Order: sequence, then structure tokens, then C-alpha cells
Amino acid sequence: GYVDAKVGEPKVLISPDKKSISISLDINEGEKFTVGEVDISGELLKPKSELLKKISLKKGEVANTFKIQKDIAVLSRIYADEGYFYVNVIPRDRRDRVNNKIDVNYLIQPGEKVYIEQIQFRGNNSTRDKVLRREMELAEGDLYSLTKLQQSRANIERLALYEEVRLTTPRGSSDDKINIVIEVKEKQTGSFNIGAGFNTLDSFQILGTIEKRNLFGHGVDLSLQARVGGRVQSFNLQYRDPHFLNTKWGMTLNAFNIQRRFVNFDLTSRGASLGFDYPLYRKGLERVRLGLTYSLIDQQLDDLRPTVENLFSGGVTSSVTATLSRDTRNRVFEPTKGSLLRLSEEVAGGALSGDNSFSKTEFNGRWFYSPFSKTKIPIVKDPVLACNKHIGYVAP
Repeated sequence: GYVDAKVGEPKVLISPDKKSISISLDINEGEKFTVGEVDISGELLKPKSELLKKISLKKGEVANTFKIQKDIAVLSRIYADEGYFYVNVIPRDRRDRVNNKIDVNYLIQPGEKVYIEQIQFRGNNSTRDKVLRREMELAEGDLYSLTKLQQSRANIERLALYEEVRLTTPRGSSDDKINIVIEVKEKQTGSFNIGAGFNTLDSFQILGTIEKRNLFGHGVDLSLQARVGGRVQSFNLQYRDPHFLNTKWGMTLNAFNIQRRFVNFDLTSRGASLGFDYPLYRKGLERVRLGLTYSLIDQQLDDLRPTVENLFSGGVTSSVTATLSRDTRNRVFEPTKGSLLRLSEEVAGGALSGDNSFSKTEFNGRWFYSPFSKTKIPIVKDPVLACNKHIGYVAP
């Protein structure tokens, strides 16, 4: 509330032994002011009463310059989302020194509307422009919007293909046009991992993973996982295209072969699945998608012990799974905040044929937190807490 506060020049005094210095500051804080009338003037896009509800500075409270700066940003964003790139919000105050009150008037000067002339990408040497362009909330010729521009940057960062994303808005060919320049720094998106282990159940085993994200610069992912041991041999191949044929449809293709020796029988599973999903809702980081997947699995049982012959059976399972998911993670890979919730219903047999008939309902939820992200200590600020909940019900 001390809007008249003044800080004098610092006075520095060196100690006689010249090993230390003392610094003193003279502060004249003046009188403490409270807020009187709060008003908005200038060219108003919306009713004044609606704009006044957006600001945090209220009549009767202690004057706060931090709130004034916050209100300037809020009002500027409202106009910037309507195309006013050069909007100027000027806080004008009138001080009543008798009653120690200060009236604040936000004068809004919107300027002219601005349109997007060109969108340029730089630094994406191994990524095609379309991978970045389809994440943009703005297109060439659109009216400028600050919220959509910031969301476009968040969408690109969410791909987890780049170490850094820089965004600038230089002037276009005229005052009513600007260009959007997005400069990215690519990171390695391929990985090869191999490991070995030993335990009393599987004996010696080897594990390996080959993964390539952004295959050939098209934004698609390909991965192969293998595990070979005394009791388990598994191979899993997955291909994911989030924009199948450059549409909003996502496509996932999966094929696997698993051989496993249990205590009472041996199991061989071979199969494949093909799924498509479509976005139902997208705003900010929140994404809601609906998917449908068909899978065909052939399971063969061998070396069954007589005591369990009537409990297990193999055969072909033909099923369809409907999935509804909600994703608010800030990044698809290595997220630091947000959640992924998925509800699915699988139906096998019946009109789908096959040897097995059942219905299966599953829910999976994953939550990610960075409890110490605001601290400046390098090691402490980095850890992410992840929680996972998986629940399901199956019925014949």
C-alpha cells in the first residue's frame, strides 16, 4: 500500500581492515493507501461490468502494484485473443492524500487488428513441416490470438521430439500482419537397450528394446521388444501413427509372439491387433479420444498336468475393444504433470466368432506430480512422482 515509497542511494562503508563492507539504504515509505474506485475506460470490446469481473484489484483493499500488473496482463490477453497484437493497457491513478485512497483507471488502447501472414519452422532438419504444422492452433490468414499461439507451442513441446522450442512474432509485410517463426532444437528419438539378468524362476534371460520415434520424419513411432529366457520367449512389435493418412484419426498396429512355461502347462500366444482412435475434445492440454480396436489371438496349451486339464483351455480369441481416454499430460513421454485416464470395454466371441466368449471392463489411471519443481536446487527439483491405478472385471 505504500505507493509513494522511495529508496535513497545506497551508502557503502568499508571496514578498517578492508575485509568487509556495510551497505545501508534509506527508505521513506510514506503513507499507506487503500483502493478507492476501480474503473476501465477506452475502447471496450465487452461490457465494462464483464471486464471488471476479470480483474483482481478491488475497492477497499490495500493498494497492491502486483495485482495491478496482473490485471494489465489479464486485460491485455482478452484483447490479444481478439486479434489486437499491439494492445496497450495503461493504469492511471488519482491519489486522495487526505483520505489515503487511490483510484485506479485502466485505459485500454487496442490498436489495429493483426492477422497471421506466414508460419515458418526452423531447425526441424529431420522432421517434416507437417508434423509441426498440424500441432498449430493458428493457420496463415487467421486472426491473431495469444492463447492459441501459446497453446501451439505447448502442443509442439508435448511431442517430446525437441529439446527446445522458441517462438517469435516478427512484423509482416504491413502493420496489420505478423509472421510466426518457430525454431526447434531436435533431440535423439531413437534408442537401443539391451540387458541380461538371472533369477531362480527364469534362470538366465536377455532383454532388448529397439525404438524409433518420428520414423523418417513423419511423426510415427516404431518399437520392437524382445525377452529370451529359460521359461519365457517374447517378441512384441508396435507401430503407431497419430495422424493416419494426414487425418485426425490415429492408428496403432501391434503384433506379438509369446512362449512361456508355467508350473502346470506351457503357453504359446500369437496374435495381432489393429486399432483406430479419434479426438472428441481438445482444449489446452486436455485431450479426450474414443478408440476401437480389433484383436485376434491364438493360444496353444501344451504339457498340461492331469490335475489342471479341466481348468485351462486354449483356442482363438476374436475380440473388439472400445476405449475412452482423457489425457492432460504435459508431455507424451516422460511427463512431469497431468494424468492419463482410460476406460475400456472388451467383448469377445459371439458374432466375432472364435473359441472364447467373454466381456472385460478395465480402468487404468496414471497421475504425475513434480512436488519440488518450484525449488531451485538442481537434484531436488527434477524427481517426478507417478501413481498408477488399474482395476478390472471379467465375466464369461
